[in-house]
Amino acid sequence: QHDAEQQKLRTALEQSRERNEELAKKVESAHGRVDELMLSLRNAEQERLNVSTVEREEHRSRELSVVQQIRDAEDRAAKAEIAATERLREQEDEHWRQVQEIKAAHEAAERRWRREQHEHSMHQLQSTDATERRE
Repeated sequence: QHDAEQQKLRTALEQSRERNEELAKKVESAHGRVDELMLSLRNAEQERLNVSTVEREEHRSRELSVVQQIRDAEDRAAKAEIAATERLREQEDEHWRQVQEIKAAHEAAERRWRREQHEHSMHQLQSTDATERRE
């Protein structure tokens, strides 16, 4: 039973690791998108320096759009990081709860075994006493 519980914990931890890796990939992807957008913004700023007033306004509008996209991407990345951290914290709490349950079950089984050993020893002593009295 202890081995089954240990295996259950190992499986849960492995699944937890896999979910955390998936979240890390999403966070990394979001950060990559932020980097792309920052490069796009720098390119837009460089283009703005080279164009006429009317075109500048168009570029400014695109820049503002890119800036908003960057903010949105950064917000999503931050939320993904928070969610990943919270999930990890919950999984660690669950893991330690399971460890405590296993420890308590193990201690109870050990107490039960000791009690049974004691009862068996007492029965043998009573049996020996009865035999000696008959003799």
